[in-house]
Amino acid sequence: MLTARMVYLPPQKFYALFKGESYIMNRNITNCIFEFFNLQSLLSAQESMVFEFDILEAESLVAIRVEGVGNFQKGIESILKVANDDRFKPEFNVLVDLCRLHYSPSLAELHDFASVLISLKERCSGKAALIVSNFLHFGIGKLLSRLLNMAGINVQVFHTASDAVRWFRT
Repeated sequence: MLTARMVYLPPQKFYALFKGESYIMNRNITNCIFEFFNLQSLLSAQESMVFEFDILEAESLVAIRVEGVGNFQKGIESILKVANDDRFKPEFNVLVDLCRLHYSPSLAELHDFASVLISLKERCSGKAALIVSNFLHFGIGKLLSRLLNMAGINVQVFHTASDAVRWFRT
């Protein structure tokens, strides 16, 4: 699996690590960031999205982990599977780890995804936290959270699970 990490360097320099090999790009920082977040084109066609969840009834928590190359339809089906699980209760909080997901939805897909979640509103009254690892996904998550918050669904985006759990307790 292809992994990438960013490290801050002075302006106009971008440093990424791909499979242990170093590349320093001295081009315009915007172009470098654009290339970094379009890693989907570099990923193997054999990789697929992994969606795993665990319902922790004692903690009233659903923990979801999504990684790999994103697939919109599989994502919708997986969310519906969680919502229809007999152990799932409406008041449970939902923690979604998207840190290893390689996917940037179109605006139409984001709207459709929000519509599906809004349709489940009566079955999911707890808080939902999205954990992301980069600023592009943070922005996409904020847009999704705004759409859902307008519909009365309490969603926030975080960089760490500990911040999300702290938010659940408030």
